[in-house]
Amino acid sequence: MNSFLQSGSIELSSGISSLSVTDLDLPFTPTQFTVSIKKAAESDPNLYAFLYGAISSDGFSVEFSSVTELSTYTLEWTAIASSTTFDTTGTTAVTYTDLVDSVRRFLGYGETLTADQTTEVDGYIQAGVRQFYYPPATENVQTGYRWSFLNPSATLSTVIGTDEYTLPVDFGRIVGPIRFNETEHMPSVAPVSIGQLYSLRDTRPESGAPRYATFDYESTFGINGQLQKMCLWPNPDAVYVLNYRYEAYSGKLDATSRPLPLGGAQYANVLVESCLCIAEQRANDETGLHTTQFKLALASAVEYDRRHNPVNFGSIGDQSSNIFGGAGLRSELKEVSITYKGSPI
Repeated sequence: MNSFLQSGSIELSSGISSLSVTDLDLPFTPTQFTVSIKKAAESDPNLYAFLYGAISSDGFSVEFSSVTELSTYTLEWTAIASSTTFDTTGTTAVTYTDLVDSVRRFLGYGETLTADQTTEVDGYIQAGVRQFYYPPATENVQTGYRWSFLNPSATLSTVIGTDEYTLPVDFGRIVGPIRFNETEHMPSVAPVSIGQLYSLRDTRPESGAPRYATFDYESTFGINGQLQKMCLWPNPDAVYVLNYRYEAYSGKLDATSRPLPLGGAQYANVLVESCLCIAEQRANDETGLHTTQFKLALASAVEYDRRHNPVNFGSIGDQSSNIFGGAGLRSELKEVSITYKGSPI
C-alpha cells in the first residue's frame, strides 16, 4: 500500500470554458489532481484551469479562467493517490523490474539473484536513475540541464481560516514565484524563512490575502515519509488560487512502492542506457558501448524535452524576501504598476 502519481496532457480546442475529462481508467483511486495550462507561445493569452466537482479513477472536471481563444493550449494533469496498489502491466514506460532485467542480463546473472547480486544490481540502477535525472555535461548537453518533468506545476486553492496546506508527495522545493490567479491582480506571494513567517504569526495575527509563504515539514510520518507543507501569512480570508512550480522528488525506485521513474515512456531508452552505462563502468571498469549509447540517447532526449516544453522556469536560487523592509519585498511589489491620471505614483 503506497503512494503513486500518473500524469497526462490533453490538447484543448478553442471556444470552451470548461472540460470534463473521462475514461482515464487510472490503475488507482486518486486522492488529488493537479492541473495546469501550457501555452504554445509566450505571446498567447494566459489561461488557468481550476478543478471542480468530484474526482475519480475515471477522470475529473475543470473550468477555465476564460473561454479558450486559441486551439494551442494544452491541459496537463497529474493524479496522486495514497494507499493503493499500482498496476504497471501494459505500460510502455520502463519500470524498476525492467531495469533489473536489463542490468542483470548485462552482468550475466540468471533470473534468480543472490542477496549480493540483488544489492549490486540495485546500486547500479539507483545510480543510473540519478545520472538520468541530473545528467552530466556531454558534448551536446549543458551542465546542470533541468528536465521539465522534474518541475511540474500545481495549483493550491486556499480555505478561509486555514493557513497551512500539505503539498504533493513528490514536492522537493519551490521553483520560481507563487502567483495568484491573474484576475486577482495581486503581487506574488513572497517566500520567507520559517522563522520570519512564524514570527509574523505571533506578532501580527492577521487575516487577508496571503503575502508571504514558507515551507516546513509535517510533524508526523506516513507511508510517504515526512511530507512538506506550505504555510501562509496572513491567514486567508477568502478562497485564493495560487499557482506554483516545484522541483519533484521521485524517491528511491523499487518494485512495489515506486516502480515507475519520472519522465514517462519517451525517456525509457535513455534511462536504460544510463543504468547500463553505470554497470559497464563500475563492474567492468570501462567506458564502452553503453556509455556511448547513453550520451547519444541523452542528447536526443534533451532536444526532445527542449522542443516540447519551451518553458523557462528562471533561477531557483535564494528568493527569500526581507519582510522587515528588504529588497525582496520591493521586487515583489514591482509586479503591480499603479498610476493616477496617467502618471505613476
